[in-house]
Amino acid sequence: MGGKRAEVGDLIPENTQQWLRRRVLAWFRTNGRDFPWRETDDPYRVLIAELLLQRTRADLVERLYDRFLAAYPSPHALAKAEPAETEALLGPLGFLHRSRRLPALGRALVDRHGGDVPRSKSALLALPGVGEYVANAVLTIAFGRRMPLVDPNVIRLLGRVIGHASTRARPRDDAALWEFVAHLLPRRGAREFSLALVDLGALVCRRRPRCFECPLRSRCEAFLSGTVTPLPLDRAEMRTAKR
Repeated sequence: MGGKRAEVGDLIPENTQQWLRRRVLAWFRTNGRDFPWRETDDPYRVLIAELLLQRTRADLVERLYDRFLAAYPSPHALAKAEPAETEALLGPLGFLHRSRRLPALGRALVDRHGGDVPRSKSALLALPGVGEYVANAVLTIAFGRRMPLVDPNVIRLLGRVIGHASTRARPRDDAALWEFVAHLLPRRGAREFSLALVDLGALVCRRRPRCFECPLRSRCEAFLSGTVTPLPLDRAEMRTAKR
């Protein structure tokens, strides 16, 4: 973003932050999406879901999620799998390199952590296929940590509502944006708020937005100024309609 990093308070007054949190959470209680991976706090099940969701639509993952876990219910079971087996099961999702990497994930969990999913972010990031978003999602959903989740939906939503858009070619890699979202999280209910931002971006603040369904439109900079347009995303993000 260049220059001095903007804190949340520099861009949104405290009373507006509180208003935004209340509105987003109220919307989520009625409109949030139900997925099987949101009904568990089992770290392994959450980790598998987040890895499958990478650049993949949630409805496709939902068809295969339970089937995958029935075949590989634990890291020990996954560690014994052959890449060809996971590839055959996950073929409908594409991204063959990801399906081939999952047995290596199982072996890493067994060899390094005794079959448990680690609670340390550094240990999570050292696992095959795990990046910033997946690590934070596991820490948030499974372990109740207050960690930011920044995906294309959240980037688009914040860019429109409060004009907080990254200038990076790949906004998802902008550390300042992650820091901004972290500061925006409420002290309590961070998990629900993070999922609410993701869902609001996925269902309402889409590339072709449904502004009149949005609980934030009365204070949305783009809506009030008549400048609601698709924000530039990199190719990987444009393929992602997952969450």
